[in-house]
Amino acid sequence: MAQLPEELNLNIKSIRKSMQMSLHDCARILGTSKTRYLAFEQGEESLSLPEIEILALYFGIPVMDCLQGQTNSCLRFSLLEEDKRSAYIQLREKWIRSRLVLETENNNIKLDELAEVLDIPADTLNVYKNGAFSIPLNHLQIICTHFHLSLHDLFPELELDEFKEQQPVRQAAGQWNPEFPQDEVAANANEALYNQLLSALKKLPEEDQAQAAKALLQKLRSM
Repeated sequence: MAQLPEELNLNIKSIRKSMQMSLHDCARILGTSKTRYLAFEQGEESLSLPEIEILALYFGIPVMDCLQGQTNSCLRFSLLEEDKRSAYIQLREKWIRSRLVLETENNNIKLDELAEVLDIPADTLNVYKNGAFSIPLNHLQIICTHFHLSLHDLFPELELDEFKEQQPVRQAAGQWNPEFPQDEVAANANEALYNQLLSALKKLPEEDQAQAAKALLQKLRSM
């Protein structure tokens, strides 16, 4: 099982500095305060797994490179766009909670019993279960270890290539050229995002799909 590095904050700090990005840049992309993000890099605060994923996308590297302290390059994804980022985080949080609830039910363990085993207050676990607060990565690792899961198990088999930034294709002479090619690129990106979110939604338990879809729709309407 992949272990969470003890110096995760230093790994990400090193990556950020090597890419000449500021504390403000990282805080902004996460939609959090500079104070909270600085506390994370100083080892005083923990981020959630989806937040680590967003940082990895922002850096343009695989998320496991952040966790393992590597800096291999990869494609940037359109998930970094503000309107898509919040929808992605919301959907991923729902997916992670559903997976952990399923593990709890399969192991026939009650919340109070789990709290005692994990040494995490039952009220805190209940807040995580209800989605009122993101699960910090340190607590998520403790929960995963108890259920014999790795962080890899919390990544649905999604085709992230669908989120590649769409690049205009150079057209041959005489080929029709749309009047507004940027609109066509945007439409392709939006369609890829829709297909990706739909694929992830279908991986949720059936009883959660309607609720997740409704929450996602309300979020998109408010943007």
